[in-house]
Amino acid sequence: DHAGSAGAGMEQPPKQEKGAAEKPSRGANARSDKSTETAAESDAADDYQPETGFSEVNGAAGNSVRVQELLSKVGALETRVGTLTTQLEQMQGRALRAMAESENMRKIAQRDVANANAYGVSKFAKALLDVSDNLQRAVESVPPNEQDAVAADAEKVRAQLDGLKSGVEATQRELFKVLRQFGVVQYGAEGDVFDPNVHNALYEAPPAQPIESGTLTETRIIGVVKTGYFINDRVLRPADVGVSKVKAAPAPEEAS
Repeated sequence: DHAGSAGAGMEQPPKQEKGAAEKPSRGANARSDKSTETAAESDAADDYQPETGFSEVNGAAGNSVRVQELLSKVGALETRVGTLTTQLEQMQGRALRAMAESENMRKIAQRDVANANAYGVSKFAKALLDVSDNLQRAVESVPPNEQDAVAADAEKVRAQLDGLKSGVEATQRELFKVLRQFGVVQYGAEGDVFDPNVHNALYEAPPAQPIESGTLTETRIIGVVKTGYFINDRVLRPADVGVSKVKAAPAPEEAS
């Protein structure tokens, strides 16, 4: 009975009171969640940047400035390339002209060397020609063998002169041999056709035989006053000759 009365004396909390105790806790959680959402929205609003904001405009302006700078540098480089290209073309032109001048100088030098080798002894050879002339005169001064002496002394003199003549002739032959070694050769003899390019006509004699009017004639050498000389293919000294007109020789076709 005591226990029952004690149990009866203890009051059980009503169900409404339990629900009323739980309601304030749920309200506090709701307020807390709302407060969290409000803070998140505030942070999102702080982080939000509009697409057409001021910072993007500044970035576009900066890019435009950099593009202009790059274009300016490209223009300067193109100008520099054009200048260098022009300078290169000028240098190439000068190099080509220098090469052409060098080639011309080389050819001129080769020609000068060839001329020096071929005609370098011209003065020497021409000086020796007077020696040859004197030797020729000495040979011609000796009387021919047909002229017999009338005395024994004359025979002795003639023997001496014959020896002199032989020696002079030998000297002359040796001289001509030396001249030929340097390309110097004689030309001009009686009967040759006169060539004004290599002969000097000192006089002209009348024809030995009459020549009918209208007959073809040619000029021939009838006497040599001074022998002519070639050095290689050039005239070293023209021959001084006497000439006369003669009847021209028939052409080979007519002769046959």
